[in-house]
Amino acid sequence: MDELLNILVLGITRGTLYALLALGFALIFSVARVINLAHGAYFMIGAYFSYIFYDYVLGEGGVAMIIIAVVVGALASGLIALFQFYVLLRGLKNPRHDYILVMSLALSLLAGEIFRQVFGAERATPPAFVNSYGTVFGVRVISQELIIVPVAVLAVVAMVLYLKYTRQGRSVVAVAQNRHGAVLMGIDPVKAFAIVFFLAGCTAGLSGALMGPIRVVDPLMWIPPLILSFAIVVMGGLGSLYGTIAGAFLVGLIETATALQIGAAYTELVAFVVIIAVLAIRPAGLFGKQVRL
Repeated sequence: MDELLNILVLGITRGTLYALLALGFALIFSVARVINLAHGAYFMIGAYFSYIFYDYVLGEGGVAMIIIAVVVGALASGLIALFQFYVLLRGLKNPRHDYILVMSLALSLLAGEIFRQVFGAERATPPAFVNSYGTVFGVRVISQELIIVPVAVLAVVAMVLYLKYTRQGRSVVAVAQNRHGAVLMGIDPVKAFAIVFFLAGCTAGLSGALMGPIRVVDPLMWIPPLILSFAIVVMGGLGSLYGTIAGAFLVGLIETATALQIGAAYTELVAFVVIIAVLAIRPAGLFGKQVRL
């Protein structure tokens, strides 16, 4: 019973963090039908910019300064995502998916190399709200993660409410459902694309800024979150935001159960085996539909 409680608490905690990370990846694909390999770079940019702003601009400080640094990291990622869209994507008349894949991957490599040249290969240390452990139902959890969870939940809920109840959000959903029909209704798809890129950049950057203190922050840190986001979105169902959230929690529970029952070294292996098994049974993912690029 204690083991099951550990799996549930730690798995849900991890799944919440993964949902915040992967939701933007799913949103870009759902609306723009683009597989954006720069998503991991957004995560890395959020972590590095929160570190830069806190250490070099604010000169350290209390919790209020950390909050400012985290917000700056998220906004910096959102602005980079807008740069990617307006400068590298918008001007293309007939963008090919192979170009988009190569361009977005090159952007990630460029960002990693810039950080390597500036900070070297050493690990940076973004500010943590607290360095200790807490307990939830008797389960020991890193306090930073306990703080991240409600922030991640609020961010995910805010995004869902924005898409569902605001005029701009509904225009984004309309473009995702039927781009040509949305154009006939007077909706500008370019604006919708810009919105989703900015949201994806901000949420991934927020995830990086919050998770940086408990993860390895270095010029190669963009790779694991990119792979993880892609795996979660594929398992949940390409084009399904709710499927992405469900997939994030499922992966979080699988990884936690594997770490506690078998060993932490096997978490990624088992998670990907389960993902492949799910796709073998349901090629469109748990909640997805067949889509065309």
